[in-house]
Amino acid sequence: MLSSMILLPLRTAKGFEVNFYARPIGDREKLILVCASIDQPATLAREIKVLQDAKADFPQAEMLLITLVQPTLFDIPEDVTVFAARDWLLH
Repeated sequence: MLSSMILLPLRTAKGFEVNFYARPIGDREKLILVCASIDQPATLAREIKVLQDAKADFPQAEMLLITLVQPTLFDIPEDVTVFAARDWLLH
């Protein structure tokens, strides 16, 4: 999958940074945010806010949140997909 993607860093109009904006060949755009851990509710809320802000500029994009380890999931919005890094790389 990575070999067929163009990955670019992205900064939103509000100054938030998404690690990668991806345009896979033949697939949906992706907004990818990488975070070591989202086990704290405040961290999760911050990361979700960043993705949702970027989504306003890219409404067709899929939102992905990649963490170092499989997180203890709190209330994740349905339009955000969470992966442990190793699972995403094998996806």
